[in-house]
Amino acid sequence: MEVAGFVIGAVSLIGIAGLYSTCLQVLGQIDTGCHLNSTASPLSARWAASQHLLKVWGDKIGIQEGAIHTPYHPKLDDEKARGVVFILLATVENIMSDQKRLSDRYGLSTQLHATSLMTNVTEFVDKISSKGSRTRINLRRRVRWAVTDQPKFTVLIKELEVIVDRLYVTIPPEKENKDELPRLLENLRSRIDGKD
Repeated sequence: MEVAGFVIGAVSLIGIAGLYSTCLQVLGQIDTGCHLNSTASPLSARWAASQHLLKVWGDKIGIQEGAIHTPYHPKLDDEKARGVVFILLATVENIMSDQKRLSDRYGLSTQLHATSLMTNVTEFVDKISSKGSRTRINLRRRVRWAVTDQPKFTVLIKELEVIVDRLYVTIPPEKENKDELPRLLENLRSRIDGKD
């Protein structure tokens, strides 16, 4: 418990901004349209809505282009709120960094782009093992994920929706609308789900 308290207290605004930027990038790697029945499918709509709401949340609280801009939301000065935001964003990054989980639990498969192909496989493996996690993240960004199992992908969408909801509750972007926000998010989800 003391370690968790220390981590929460030590989270900086710069760390939040960087992690938020990474989350937007890794979520942008999932290509839903090519592998769902239609780009206008409920799953594609829910995925797009969750990504959009995450982007709007960051913009409204003062995170843009991987940096904190002033004026930023005053709740970002609250260490506990920053810690919760950090944990939520780290959860997204953690989900997207586990290739086995993305495949097995969420029904995604990789599609390598030409920019990530290397002629020398040994060189590729050496770079991953010697450079540490930063290299893995950079290399991972060159991979796109395609939806191959819609029911499993629904699990990822639901988890992302919960995380985005918690971000809005932890630091509501607009104070005057904070009581209305849960209702608006629920209405949006109901319309997308078709009263699911």
